[in-house]
Amino acid sequence: MILVLNCGSQSIKWKLFKDDLKLKEKAKKKVLKSKDYKGILLKELSKIKNVKIVGHRVVHGGDKFRKPLKINGKNLKELEKFNKLAPLHNPFNILGIKTA
Repeated sequence: MILVLNCGSQSIKWKLFKDDLKLKEKAKKKVLKSKDYKGILLKELSKIKNVKIVGHRVVHGGDKFRKPLKINGKNLKELEKFNKLAPLHNPFNILGIKTA
């Protein structure tokens, strides 16, 4: 299963795809009404089983990240440097990466 995750400041959206890239289920959205962002995200992720790959939407990668990449500790730290360019989005995107 492939999970595509979009963590925003007001909501969490995701889609699940089968390994052959066919859509498994329609997009889901959780509007956040609590300040416990990580707790809500963990609760929603716990409902999803057999995920092999997680893709994340990150709003701003500056001039360094302009195409998809595999996240590791080094480039995650680099991405965090661009939080100031998208302060309403990137911190939540990065929280989603760290949580998933």
